[in-house]
Amino acid sequence: MSKSKIKDLETLPPETQKALIKAGYKSANAIVIAIPSDLAEDAGISEDVAEEIIAEAISKVISPPLSAVDLLRIEMERGKVSTSSSSLDDLLGGGPWTGEITEIAGAFASGKSQLCFQLAVNAQRSKDEGGLGGKVFYVDTEGTFSAIRLGEIALGQDLDPSEVLGNILVARVLDSQHQTRIVQKINSIAEKENIRMVIIDSIASHFRSDYIGPAKLIERQQRI
Repeated sequence: MSKSKIKDLETLPPETQKALIKAGYKSANAIVIAIPSDLAEDAGISEDVAEEIIAEAISKVISPPLSAVDLLRIEMERGKVSTSSSSLDDLLGGGPWTGEITEIAGAFASGKSQLCFQLAVNAQRSKDEGGLGGKVFYVDTEGTFSAIRLGEIALGQDLDPSEVLGNILVARVLDSQHQTRIVQKINSIAEKENIRMVIIDSIASHFRSDYIGPAKLIERQQRI
């Protein structure tokens, strides 16, 4: 595949493909999750054209209908990560599952980030040990990521802290737009790295500060 062409979207005009690739949209999967206004601005196209490109990308990545047997096989192959709390694991059916979004909510200083740290370590363990056997992509939106604390958790499980920390890719984001861009790039990063879990801590903080007031509420929720 030429670097100037996007797989599954080769029918787009060459100049449009080049503009999309230059803006970081290198695959149909990356375009599918784009916001039309962002795609239009990044690629220098109209918003109407951006919406058409996104619709085309969606049509290319949608899976064909599957039999119930196929769905059962996919369900059986899904993984889950232990939280290291039997009570919480029971509530979650064994822990957070792959292929799902698990939202952790709670008051300030209630332990949300600590749970994320624990999951970032546990996800690296083998499936037999309650993990996923892979790396973690950690999006830090509030500057609360602590390598020291993660190292302590690793030591508490008799794991090598250096190895555990080396398997966690951390992206520090500064605003909601940067956060959106980082999330859009995770698919391409996951193709090169064995990313098995994505943690965003926290997902709403920048959106709350960037979209203030009732007039911005709908747009904020759409972007989240």
